[in-house]
Amino acid sequence: MKKINLLFVSTLISCFTLFANVEVNGIHYELNSENNTAIVMENKVEGVNYPELTEVVIPAIITSEEVTYRVTAIGDRAFSDCSTLTSVELPNTLDSIGYSAFYNATSLVNVNIPSSVIKISGQAFGNCKSLLSINIPDGVTSISDMTFSGCSSLTTVELGSGIQLIAMMGFASAKAITEFTCHAAVPPTVKMMAFASAIYQSATLYVPESSIDAYKEASEWKKFSVIKAIGDTNSTIVPTIVTVEIDGIFYTLDSEKNTAAVAKDTINDYQSIINLVIPETVTYNNVNYTVNTIEDGAFMGCPNLTTIVLPKTLETIGMAAFLNSPEIKKVTCHAVVPPTFTVTFVDAFLDEVCSVATLIVPAGSEEAYKNATFWKDFAVITTQTDPTTAVNNQNEEIVLIYSNNNTIYFNNLTTTYQIFNVSGKLIHEGTETSLTLPNGTYVIRINNQITKVVL
Repeated sequence: MKKINLLFVSTLISCFTLFANVEVNGIHYELNSENNTAIVMENKVEGVNYPELTEVVIPAIITSEEVTYRVTAIGDRAFSDCSTLTSVELPNTLDSIGYSAFYNATSLVNVNIPSSVIKISGQAFGNCKSLLSINIPDGVTSISDMTFSGCSSLTTVELGSGIQLIAMMGFASAKAITEFTCHAAVPPTVKMMAFASAIYQSATLYVPESSIDAYKEASEWKKFSVIKAIGDTNSTIVPTIVTVEIDGIFYTLDSEKNTAAVAKDTINDYQSIINLVIPETVTYNNVNYTVNTIEDGAFMGCPNLTTIVLPKTLETIGMAAFLNSPEIKKVTCHAVVPPTFTVTFVDAFLDEVCSVATLIVPAGSEEAYKNATFWKDFAVITTQTDPTTAVNNQNEEIVLIYSNNNTIYFNNLTTTYQIFNVSGKLIHEGTETSLTLPNGTYVIRINNQITKVVL
């Protein structure tokens, strides 16, 4: 028994000898005496990490007790919540930056990432709201989850040639980006909500000249309105893909294919939407676009959304398109063939929505929806006649509704009607027998009668 105790004590002594913590010029390091390396560590004083630290230069070599150590890593949370830190200079001996290493360093404006770095962990620079630019070296192969999420002042991004993956929310909420350069010859894989959708319109994407066509076809990358060759600052390119707002809904329009994808609301996140009606087509600059896609997370987190009407032209619904919208009670989908979902490992709707909401589908398609991924999760799937009938097909309606120019007329009206725009926002309620409105698509509700009018 004594021999075992002695062995245990000896092992503990070896561990304390192998790893030791020291402070050098105000920065804390963990030393590894086995390979003579050092990792930068956090230093909390009364709960505050490196209080009053403003500028820091991390050396390549530190010395402790006459032994030199190479600084090879910024450890997990090393400078997290360091709100006074404004600039960081990192050594070319560094190979990794740890999880949340600079997370919430809200005053950090400048940081250099040396070419020696090969790994940057998740949230490393998350919520660095003052960070202006970032340059990722060639040795880094992935941007981890939420690495630059919340970097609201970030304007220029340059990714090295080794990048293969941009993980979930890698640049989420970084809406100020105007120049995004990627040196990778093969377009990196892009995961859910990696970019703030606003930058597809506002930022120029620079890629290798030989790879322009590949980026224009690649998922997510093709959404950038302007894609140029690296170094091209002169040529003007007419974008084939633009994001616009039409009747309160944002769409990504592809002028080559004449298709439209419903996009996220980059301003208000559709927070006020109650009744959502997605049209079959939208018109922009006198060109009609077929609505065939709903993008990732488009209506995720809409607290007031209760009813959804989807067009018969819909083919694809993105990841988590309606997730975390808990008040949905009715979904009507006019597509004869159930639209497919881009991924199957993230729910499209909340489980509680599927358990209480009614899914209404075209007559003859009920079995198809009952066997389709995600759609089959609805507890109630039924059919009914298309409620959005044309204006000139009102024979069975109590109230005859028709339009001339920009005026809607109501015959046999005996009650109050409501008029919604296509985003589901109530724009008028009244009993007038005629009403003049701007050009657009409107949904009129009179008791159980629902009519779509295009002016």
